Amino acid sequence: MASRDSDERTVITGAAQGRSADASRRQRNYLIMMGIRMLCFVGLIFVPGNLKWVLLGGAVVLPYIAVLVVNQGDQRTHTTRTPAVAPQEPPLVSDAPAVTAAPEVIEGEVVIDDHPLPALEGRRPGSER
Repeated sequence: MASRDSDERTVITGAAQGRSADASRRQRNYLIMMGIRMLCFVGLIFVPGNLKWVLLGGAVVLPYIAVLVVNQGDQRTHTTRTPAVAPQEPPLVSDAPAVTAAPEVIEGEVVIDDHPLPALEGRRPGSER
């Protein structure tokens, strides 16, 4: 939820439908398509000629089309926030100050260990077991 100090505003026209409204829309569309399918079956009894084949094809194909149409989600974009002010452009690289800090030097001495660990002694290449 946006606070009053936020730089973004909610755009209500981009909001998606609620779940209950979406479910009722899907149910209504499916029932309409299945009603048309039932009319195709009833029409098979009363219609003579080649129109029977069209009605039979509709009765067979409509369930597949109904599932595709009903399962199609909300096609609106889900971007519900827009910036209230125009974004500022980042500064160009040439305008940035050059880094002049010197690298950090750590002083100390290197100690070389001449005695290998006993567990690794037999695993070195060229060593005999």
